Amino acid sequence: METMLRKVVHVAGVLAATAGFAISVPAPGFAESIVVDWNAIAVSTALATGQGPVPQTRSMAIVAVAVNDAVNAISRRYPTYDVMASPPAAASVDAAAAGAAYRALTILYPSQSGALDAALAVSLLKYGIGVADPAFGFGESVAEQVVGLRSNDGAALAQFAYTAPGAGSPGIFLGRRRAGRCFSGRPPAPAR
Repeated sequence: METMLRKVVHVAGVLAATAGFAISVPAPGFAESIVVDWNAIAVSTALATGQGPVPQTRSMAIVAVAVNDAVNAISRRYPTYDVMASPPAAASVDAAAAGAAYRALTILYPSQSGALDAALAVSLLKYGIGVADPAFGFGESVAEQVVGLRSNDGAALAQFAYTAPGAGSPGIFLGRRRAGRCFSGRPPAPAR
C-alpha cells in the first residue's frame, strides 16, 4: 500500500506541476490531518492564481467556513456557521472535509480545477476515502451552500465612491509613478 501511495503521490505531483500548481505539505511538527492538508492546498491554489491579499483572505475564509461546517455538522464539537442540511448517517469527517474544501476551491478557482483534481486524488488515497462516500457529497453540498451565502455579500464593491483629484484633466496621469515624476505627470517640487 505504501508503494502504491508513493506512486499516486508522484503522478499527482507531476500532473499538478504541469498545471502550474504546487501541492503543499504541512510544516513538520503538525499532526497529520486532512484539514491541515487542504488548508495548505487552498493557500497554494490562491497563490498560483495571483489573487490579491484581500480577495485571497476572503476566499480562504470561505473555504475554512465550508470545512468547519461540514466537519462540525457531523462531529457537533463546535457550532456551525450556517449548515441547513443534515449529514448522512455514520458520516466520515475526513470525507466531508475533503468534499467541502475541494468543492469550495473549484467554485472559487475554476482555472485550477486540473491541479485540484490531482490534489484530490492524492488526498482520497492518503486518507482511504472515495468520492462515492455520502459524506464527501455532503461536504460538497455544504461548500456550495457557503459559497452561495457569500456570493452577494458586496465584497467586490467599493464602500466609498472615490475619484482621484484631477482625474480626466489634460496632463494628469494616474498610472504608476515614474522616476522623477509624480502622479500629475509634472516633475516633483524641488526639495528645500
